[in-house]
Amino acid sequence: MPIYVCPKCGKVHTVKEFLESRFCRKCGAFLTYSSLIDLNEENSENYLNNSGKSMDFPAKECQEPFLRFFPYSPYPQQFEFMRDAYETLKNAGGVLVVEACNGFGKTVCALAAALSLGHKVIYATRTHEQVRQVLKEIEQINNYASESFSAICLASRRNLCLNEACRRLPPVEAMETCNVLKRTGRCPYRWNLNSLKLDALPNVLSIRKLLKIGRRVGICPYFLAREIAGEVTVIVAPYQYIFNEAIRIRVGLDLEDKILIFDEAHNADKIGQDALSDTLSESGLKNARKELRTLKIQTNGIDELLEYLERTVPNDSQTLVRHGPELKKDLEEALGEDLKELIDSWEPIVDEIRIYKVKMGRVPVCYLNGIVNFLSLLNSENVEKYAAIYRLSKGGFKLIEYRCLDPSLAIKPVIESSYSTLIMSGTLSPLNLFTEIIGLKEIKSKSYSPIADPKKIQTFVDVSVTTRFKERTEEMLKRYGERVWKIISQVPNGILVFFPQKGFMTKAIGIWLKHGFIKKEGRYLTINNKKIYIEGENASDNAKIVDEYKRTAKTEDGAVLFAVFRGRNAEGSNFPYEEANAIILVGLPYADYHDPTVKAQIEYLNRKSPHLGEKWYVMDAFRAANQALGRGIRHKNDWCQFFLLDRRYGTHWKFISRWARESGISPLEEWKRNLNFNFS
Repeated sequence: MPIYVCPKCGKVHTVKEFLESRFCRKCGAFLTYSSLIDLNEENSENYLNNSGKSMDFPAKECQEPFLRFFPYSPYPQQFEFMRDAYETLKNAGGVLVVEACNGFGKTVCALAAALSLGHKVIYATRTHEQVRQVLKEIEQINNYASESFSAICLASRRNLCLNEACRRLPPVEAMETCNVLKRTGRCPYRWNLNSLKLDALPNVLSIRKLLKIGRRVGICPYFLAREIAGEVTVIVAPYQYIFNEAIRIRVGLDLEDKILIFDEAHNADKIGQDALSDTLSESGLKNARKELRTLKIQTNGIDELLEYLERTVPNDSQTLVRHGPELKKDLEEALGEDLKELIDSWEPIVDEIRIYKVKMGRVPVCYLNGIVNFLSLLNSENVEKYAAIYRLSKGGFKLIEYRCLDPSLAIKPVIESSYSTLIMSGTLSPLNLFTEIIGLKEIKSKSYSPIADPKKIQTFVDVSVTTRFKERTEEMLKRYGERVWKIISQVPNGILVFFPQKGFMTKAIGIWLKHGFIKKEGRYLTINNKKIYIEGENASDNAKIVDEYKRTAKTEDGAVLFAVFRGRNAEGSNFPYEEANAIILVGLPYADYHDPTVKAQIEYLNRKSPHLGEKWYVMDAFRAANQALGRGIRHKNDWCQFFLLDRRYGTHWKFISRWARESGISPLEEWKRNLNFNFS
């Protein structure tokens, strides 16, 4: 029989008393799972069951260190996750890649495991919503545990700077402008923080709290965050801060002896590649030439680069793709000198330009600095792992995009610099392919069962339709309309429908109107008497549309939201319970195979390993599809029906995340024969 013994005074509490209040009835001390003693340990090994119920832990298992920092009653899958993370992260150099469904509680599980090891933690996130979630869970842990952890959110000047001259600029220009304003005494906010009592600040500091403190005492929140970062237990930072070495050095983000957690890591490869890529543009070169002429400095080098772009970049919609070494050789021949010599000669001029602009009362943006950064990247190692893409910008300017093709260039160095690493997301299937692409073959990876009841997640595939480009006929779209109409007629409340592209969605709506699947009623479109809401063009419009959709979805009338894969509602949005009784995937969101960046990526990976590029191409599409499916499962008691309408889902079913196929994948015909799913 389990009892809870107060660690301070020894008073015994029953399980019922413990669940009613976790404070000792005698002395008021806080009771945790480590306070539990099982008076009958015969069945202590049977703690782990598959019922989906939360767990009461026998004494033996309550000695697991991570449970002291988990502020909820864990489910078996969560306990398994924390145990695996703890066992991996405690070893120097340990790396664990995990896939667990949305709503699993990955954030708090990861924090509990990492904090129990006594190392400082760097938690990499992608969005402000994720930052808020991490800080919220740390506060929950602090309220629960016997010790309190400090945490800070690092962010760009755009989010933390109080000086309007800086915050509206691109990151690099904002940094340089800030440096000039500090040197010339033109920033009203103090960046010397010696007079501030750091120990008087809140333990957990969000962006909002940092801005509030900065305004109140007249100091710079950006530099306040940097100052505090060296002292706190948990640093929450954007991915770019982790992958870009120059940024890490600039903000003092030292990875050594720290546990590194990558959350929502399904896009880690692309974010890392973006951080190591750059662009040389005609407009940037012309602006740099103006800067040099203003200071009466010769424009040698700029003129040659402009002439090279004029000569090599196609004048139409065509693109030219070359290997990185070819670009470097071409530019050195065009310039007539070594890139390093030109970079060294321009770097002092960058400061002159900035100081001059400040004196003239102008924003000290320096275009020459952008050219220096591009040439410095081109002159660095691993040039053979890059592609040069020559094309016109949307504005008609000629440019060369120098694109990193190997995500391991960004990911491996930071993993090797940290103590241990946890990489997690809800959409990493197949795990072995993901780890190979990011350059981490020999590491542990694992996929976990969903905490939701598998019986409440049903997945159906229709192999009679496809959105393959060559088969996008009116007849095929009519067939899609029939299936979508039928599903919506049988599913109550809210339904999400995802399309490969905005243009395809518009075309489908037109054909479905023509054939009567969709009707126009006043200013609204309806399908089977449900009002259709269409994803907004920008964030504010979309937020209003989604709010109205959710309100209507909860009514008896129900509602349908049309959205696009990889769009605003396909990642990071939550549609629990009746807000998404069903999710319909109209086709599979493959990237444009003829896009020069996509082609270069496929060819590069194929050179690394036979057919790796083709596998990446499939994984990239399924990653977007799995993200869309994840919008519908947000909690343990959630439910959703998934309808995957494309034959390629049947061909490549192993690319579907485990939590979406845990209870099997059935043909659409089986759904038609059995329409008694319990939406509750």
